[in-house]
Amino acid sequence: MRDQTPRSRNRIRAYAALANSGVPEPIRFAMGQIAGALARRGYLLRTNGIGSARAFTDAVPASLVEEYLPSKGFRRSRSPLFEISDEAMRIASEIHPLFWRLSEPAQRRIARDVTLLLGTTLHDPVSFLLCWTADGVEGATHAITRATGECGPALALAAARRIQIFNLANPAQLQRVMVGLGLDPPFDHVHYPGVYSPLPRAATSSNLCQSTSTAELGMRQLGKTIGAE
Repeated sequence: MRDQTPRSRNRIRAYAALANSGVPEPIRFAMGQIAGALARRGYLLRTNGIGSARAFTDAVPASLVEEYLPSKGFRRSRSPLFEISDEAMRIASEIHPLFWRLSEPAQRRIARDVTLLLGTTLHDPVSFLLCWTADGVEGATHAITRATGECGPALALAAARRIQIFNLANPAQLQRVMVGLGLDPPFDHVHYPGVYSPLPRAATSSNLCQSTSTAELGMRQLGKTIGAE
């Protein structure tokens, strides 16, 4: 059984990982590589275990995973992280335009992701959000669409709270994250045309990695989030 006790950010840094269903297999493989690399650097994974997010979870030791639920025993999970506060519900209502028209289970799923991103106290936000959505939306400059799926409210909240978003549906973003962590992207332009595009020379590892580890400097180049103290 996984240890689901919330950790203090004074001891460990946390990130969130969410994904809709339908992730291409090469990217699912990359998700596992990324999660494993972050775990080796001591990062705590917060997730809801929905859709293809299991690709992250399955690559991380149980001691470095927190699974957030909308209700006790959701999908037979034994995680104790199922409490939804009134404040989490209030925040959730601000990021979904039709929140109060939704069913209670749907409301709790959105509030669950609020707690996931902001922590059980709602004052312990993740350092960054890794995700995959079919439309590749990132941040406040991209409109959330129907293709964003159930990740939409979480992305809206992350953008509002200035939590860095890395949407792995975007080839350049996926490649930058993997290069930043010292990993090889899982595909090339020959076998996956239209999925992979080489980065400009200025953005390759020669610029990302000087005098420090690939992970630390590479991630600072990505918005000073992953690897930041």
